[in-house]
Amino acid sequence: MKKMIFITAMLLVALTACQSGSKFQEAAAAHEKPAGVITEQVKPDEVASVQVEPEEVSSEQMKPEEIVLAQVELLNHGDINAALKLYSDDVELQLAPTFALLPGSPDHYRGIEELRAYFESLIASHIQLQIDVQQVEGNTVTTRTYTWMDLTRDLGIAPLEATEVYNIQDGKIQSWTWTLSDQSLEKLKDTPPIFAITFQKDGCIYNGPTSIETPGAIIVWNDVSGEKRAGYGVTIEIFAEGKTPEDRLEDPYPPPPEWTTTIGIGLMGPSHQFLAPLFTDGPIYLVCLVDEGDGKLHKVLDVEGPIMIDFWK
Repeated sequence: MKKMIFITAMLLVALTACQSGSKFQEAAAAHEKPAGVITEQVKPDEVASVQVEPEEVSSEQMKPEEIVLAQVELLNHGDINAALKLYSDDVELQLAPTFALLPGSPDHYRGIEELRAYFESLIASHIQLQIDVQQVEGNTVTTRTYTWMDLTRDLGIAPLEATEVYNIQDGKIQSWTWTLSDQSLEKLKDTPPIFAITFQKDGCIYNGPTSIETPGAIIVWNDVSGEKRAGYGVTIEIFAEGKTPEDRLEDPYPPPPEWTTTIGIGLMGPSHQFLAPLFTDGPIYLVCLVDEGDGKLHKVLDVEGPIMIDFWK
């Protein structure tokens, strides 16, 4: 019986991964067009955009609202370097709540390099932005912003709506806050639980529940280590009785040891997510994998858990 359940689980994981990949590709293709000012919530291909060529960007003669529009346009084109030229070197970003965009990521960023890493994660998730400038008071610009990303598209809750406030000083964005709307927050409450993994240089950090009461969960991860690794992955494993995360770390290369059973796996780039059906009574462990280009495919970097599964009890 357990063997049949395991085979069923793996088939469902494979089917889900194929369906999710298709959805992500379709969603990215559907939102290729960049965004500009909007006056109501509309589809991306209906939005009039402010055309900005990266080589023409200069904030010296631009109004505060034009600077905000320009950086959104550049991010929608994936041009991080040009967008960062519109920010001050000591820029600060505050997100509330951070899990709405990149679960497991910091809620505060300071400086160009931290902002660059954040933008790289957003671009990897095929972000598209639409904004409506609500108010301009001196150097302060307030917008209503709509965000599409792979995770929210896949969950069927895109776009997320937020209020952004930009402070412009000397032609550069000095500070910026992003606050999710109550309506979008309610959307997130109805989604499956999210297991968020943040990859660091020497390990990973888990941000999520220690027990769940649903037959599935969303696994998401991103990398803040600053290292350019060749690949990433997360496996969901069941350990034999008496085995611990420390035991798993002692056997870091494939194939996994005989005393562990893999019931879910996702292998992708530095920012990814997948829906994992959990046909087990647990506990489960999340095993962080990396390919550092040394010929050791997806070495175990860290192990998080246990996470209890209460749905089947």
